Amino acid sequence: MLANILLLLSTVLWGVWGYTNKLAVGHAHPLTVQWMYSIPIALMIPLYYWMGTTVAPDNNLNGAALKYALISGVMSGAAVMLYFFAVRSTSASVATAITAAYPIVTLFIAVLLRTEDFSWRKLIGIVVVIAGVIILQGE
Repeated sequence: MLANILLLLSTVLWGVWGYTNKLAVGHAHPLTVQWMYSIPIALMIPLYYWMGTTVAPDNNLNGAALKYALISGVMSGAAVMLYFFAVRSTSASVATAITAAYPIVTLFIAVLLRTEDFSWRKLIGIVVVIAGVIILQGE
């Protein structure tokens, strides 16, 4: 139950994220917005570090986790920058919905690396997501 509440709140925050990004790139170039967007994230590093050492002190400087987190951060930063450029010429709702198809990529990688199984249910979900993206692009 807690996981569902957290996911619902996360979804609301992602919705606000998409809308406010559209507003930001309406006022400044995407590269300008990119560095501005990074300020709160950078300012939160000491808090995140402190929270991590409090909750899991023995695991705070895990090398494997750091490697994957850095890769994830680079991918996220690049994706946000591309999103900023794209949202300049399309609506925030369409841009956000199209990029929300990223679980298809995640599933493909997980199946390829054999860390997740593929099923008919997942295939149907992928087809529905792709259909939604196609419908939204026709706007």
